[in-house]
Amino acid sequence: MTAIENDAISKQLCKEIEKRKQAETALMESEKCFRTMVELAGDAVFLHDAAGNFRIVNQAACECLGYTKEVLLNLSMNDVDPDTGSGVDNHNFWKKMNHNETVVLETRHQAKNGRFIPVEVRLTSIQYSGERLILSSARDMTERKQMADQIRQSQKMEAMTTLTAGFAHNFNNILAVIVGCTDLAIARLPKDNQAIKFLKKVEDASARAKDLVWQLIRFSQKHENSLLPVQVVPVIEKEIKRVKSIISDEIKIIKQLQEDCYPLFGDVRQFQILMENLLTNAVESIKNGRGVIEVALENISDPEVANSGNGNPKNGKFIRLIIRDNGQGIEPSHMDRIFDPYFTTKDFSNGAGMGLSVVHGIVSNNGGTITVDSKVGRGTEIRILFPAAEAIGAMVN
Repeated sequence: MTAIENDAISKQLCKEIEKRKQAETALMESEKCFRTMVELAGDAVFLHDAAGNFRIVNQAACECLGYTKEVLLNLSMNDVDPDTGSGVDNHNFWKKMNHNETVVLETRHQAKNGRFIPVEVRLTSIQYSGERLILSSARDMTERKQMADQIRQSQKMEAMTTLTAGFAHNFNNILAVIVGCTDLAIARLPKDNQAIKFLKKVEDASARAKDLVWQLIRFSQKHENSLLPVQVVPVIEKEIKRVKSIISDEIKIIKQLQEDCYPLFGDVRQFQILMENLLTNAVESIKNGRGVIEVALENISDPEVANSGNGNPKNGKFIRLIIRDNGQGIEPSHMDRIFDPYFTTKDFSNGAGMGLSVVHGIVSNNGGTITVDSKVGRGTEIRILFPAAEAIGAMVN
């Protein structure tokens, strides 16, 4: 081989080496760019092999699941998604993966603390560092699902509101005839007539029916009330005293009421009905006739707690009411329907199923929020957060 040929081969090798270096540099820059894009993504991003072993995870995935990056990289998709492969057509899935198509599915990821997070996952197959891997992006669907549930609930409540308004109007007309005729009958009968005591019972029943109609109307429309700063402690104490007078001594009511509690800007009658329904539900949940009901009222100024309220008072102050019982609790299958009007697990002779729906309406109309936590066999806790009145003004007890 001549010197000229050696020189040509040497130049060719140098060019090849240079090209390879450039290719390696480009690959490194491409992978660096890819890692940066993954890290900046707002959704949780995972790069893993066919067995689910992670190669890359971004910070959003770590924050969503509650793991450090080092710990998460030592886990697999099977640890994060307990439903991996469930309900998925494997043949169709891998067919799409082999053709670099995107697969979209809904599943749930389990965080470190055990909480399940509904997610929408988009998966595709990519070549990375000489290996065929799966790139998946998981978007937290919690807020979207909550919004969809709220829309469905709103539509359902709107339909029930229309039905309730019509029913209340017609029933009120019938009730007016009953009450009027009863009054006339009592007025025309001699005072010692035995029929009067039965007519008085009709009057009493009509009064209870009138109160039910009032609740139906309150539920079906936003009534214009006389809104004044209300001192709620005396209202709560009065309702507790009333309930104690009609229940067994075996049911104890424990109250923890902050005496200097902020006033609530609202309607006194509404708050009385709210307390009446909450206490009645608590008493009825204690089936064996022995139990404890706790009523707590306190001021809240914690920003995190305050931000959970729908109201946004300028003074940033809230009132928290808690009603807790150790009764039978609510079945998990019923939790989604507890605020539905006419929904009840009791015999219809013992209740119309309007209690919590009226409570929910009163709370919402006053800018508050209500949450219910219940465990079967252990009891129920209802927490209500009201925005405090901004002006003290004329206090109503």
